[in-house]
Amino acid sequence: MPWPLGPLLKDGHVHSVEPTTIRTEFETGPARKKRFSSDQVNRLSGSVYLPNQLAVETFWTHWDGEANQGADWFDMPIVTQGVEVDHEVRIDNPQIIPYGRGYRLSIDVETRERNAS
Repeated sequence: MPWPLGPLLKDGHVHSVEPTTIRTEFETGPARKKRFSSDQVNRLSGSVYLPNQLAVETFWTHWDGEANQGADWFDMPIVTQGVEVDHEVRIDNPQIIPYGRGYRLSIDVETRERNAS
């Protein structure tokens, strides 16, 4: 089941990337770096407008089912520089607050991209 609501609009104030290298410090000698092959994970925060109570219930159904309360990855559209692109995401820290005539879903997401190495 794909993301049942509108695209995520990035708030832009929380964004970090997990490094693809591990740096170790030793008591003597130079620091060593080890590359590892895994997914690159970007963390960002954003919001989705929910127009009514039905959309709120749809989110909580998706949260408990497809998203497995933030444990599972799924596809979600994210608006970046005015362009909507699907990303593989995992969501965390959902907060729903009244916003105008509807609601604002504020969430943190992790997006992952496959490294070529």
